[in-house]
Amino acid sequence: MAVAETARLALYCVEWIWTVVVLGIIPSQLVKRAQPLKDGSGTGDVCGLNWSLGLSRCNFGIAWAAIAFSILTIAIVWHLMVYCSSIDLRYNVEMVLFAWLTIWWFVGAITLTAVKSGKAPRSANIVVAFAWMLVFFSVASAVLAVKTAPKLVGASNSASEDSADEREHHGDSYA
Repeated sequence: MAVAETARLALYCVEWIWTVVVLGIIPSQLVKRAQPLKDGSGTGDVCGLNWSLGLSRCNFGIAWAAIAFSILTIAIVWHLMVYCSSIDLRYNVEMVLFAWLTIWWFVGAITLTAVKSGKAPRSANIVVAFAWMLVFFSVASAVLAVKTAPKLVGASNSASEDSADEREHHGDSYA
């Protein structure tokens, strides 16, 4: 495995771990069950990102991270299939996938930053920081997909040379 391939896979794994952290911190640290409501009308579930907005912002963060987690898991498995089968993750699909994840995390990070109140617990800052780091990791993954892509000119020439060699070897039976 080349250095660029190892860097790509390592970056994918870091993105996956960061997504798991976001996915884990929100329900375990930010969702508070049966808290007294601000209007005094009883108790309810609240989100630590903003105590006055209810639980919907935490549910949004969980759903956002779960979708990104699923896509990253598919990308990692698809990337690893190159080493155990003939199926590979084409660089253009990979680039589009991570460009989409960049936009996905950018919108999510803006939303999480916008709804987080100044009185939010420290774990809310971790979620927001990890969301912004995932934006930059996704950009780096898209750039690595482009940088490690095979050169199209060299790939087409070598393919035509291989087929010409095969025709010569097999007595022009493919023609």
